[in-house]
Amino acid sequence: MKTHEDTLTFFLNLYNCLVQHALLVFGAPHSLKQRSKFFSNISYNCGGMLFSLAEIEHLILRYPLSTPRVLFASFLLPKVTSTERRCKFGRSLRADWRINFALCCGTKSSSHHVPIFDPNSVAKQLNEFCCDVIPALIDIEGISGNSNSSLVVKLPKICEWYKDDFGSFAENCLRVLLPYLPAELQLTINPAIESHKYKIKYHSYDWNFHASFSSFRFRSSTPNT
Repeated sequence: MKTHEDTLTFFLNLYNCLVQHALLVFGAPHSLKQRSKFFSNISYNCGGMLFSLAEIEHLILRYPLSTPRVLFASFLLPKVTSTERRCKFGRSLRADWRINFALCCGTKSSSHHVPIFDPNSVAKQLNEFCCDVIPALIDIEGISGNSNSSLVVKLPKICEWYKDDFGSFAENCLRVLLPYLPAELQLTINPAIESHKYKIKYHSYDWNFHASFSSFRFRSSTPNT
């Protein structure tokens, strides 16, 4: 893998493929203990190196990004030394918040669309995929004709967990996501941001998995023209 795009594409596709493969073979985990084993133990052997889902996500794809703002995160994340040879892949990547939405981990709080990324167009594909996924994860409450009312914008839980990926503050996250929303929602949210008449809340994370493998809709992302 010679370029950032090669590495990014390979590990995004590897992660999403491993999730689907594991669900087919082992089925969906239903308890905290089962989920822990699912993400930490199930692995692919690539060139003599083992990669679990947690390692692909946190040691490679999220290597240049923030650590999650969750209790006991340091105890839950995979642990290796910085000299571990698998980390070289993460060191070659640039920080990209869109990775948060491109990882399809199988839960109901992640996308049931599974894209196949191409290194020649992965940047455009990530934009397209975010435009498809993000609107379904954001809810707007308090829309009315009353200019004095405040909007309540409910963002996905990962925006709270990985707030630093978007610029630390909740408003920064909303501004980053805004271009990926439909035009009518942008017209609703923009005035609220400018007038500071809005509140941000976060959806609870739904750890339940999609009912079956068939509930995932596979498609190949295509670049915008």
